[in-house]
Amino acid sequence: MKFRKAILLLISMCALCMFGLLMTNEIRKRSTGWELIVDGVSVSQETMDFRGFMVVPGGSDEYTVRVTPVSSVYADLLIDFSEIENSVNTPLKDYARVSITIRGEQVVDMLLSEIFESERYKKVLKIVEGQPFDIDIRFYLPAEVGNIVKNSTADFYVDIVLENQIIGDSHA
Repeated sequence: MKFRKAILLLISMCALCMFGLLMTNEIRKRSTGWELIVDGVSVSQETMDFRGFMVVPGGSDEYTVRVTPVSSVYADLLIDFSEIENSVNTPLKDYARVSITIRGEQVVDMLLSEIFESERYKKVLKIVEGQPFDIDIRFYLPAEVGNIVKNSTADFYVDIVLENQIIGDSHA
């Protein structure tokens, strides 16, 4: 009888500890105000990295990422292109374009040469808890420049970072 009570007490203590750990983890996640969940998998707290590879004029390389926030935040969305310039050969950067659309609003549509001058694009974004949104990224090369950039290829790296987060709905 005492053995059975001891086992039940041990099981209930373990269950209580597990519940406490789960709640602590959930509170820690929510306190950051942001977690990237892509295809149901948590990938990071603040940063998304995109890599594109373009081969032919008239072609494009497109990515759509569904993002689900875990709490309401206002954040400065920084789109950082600083890694691109090292990997692009000269004729390509004057003709290739990058287009980024967030929640249906086009926030970037620039030539690579323009992007190299700016390196970062900044936008203040209101993110509502649990409301997923899409970030669409497209690298493309107009078909009419085919002879100029024939056989050109490039790797593209884009970092999208949320920083200066303010949790809650009171921020104007």
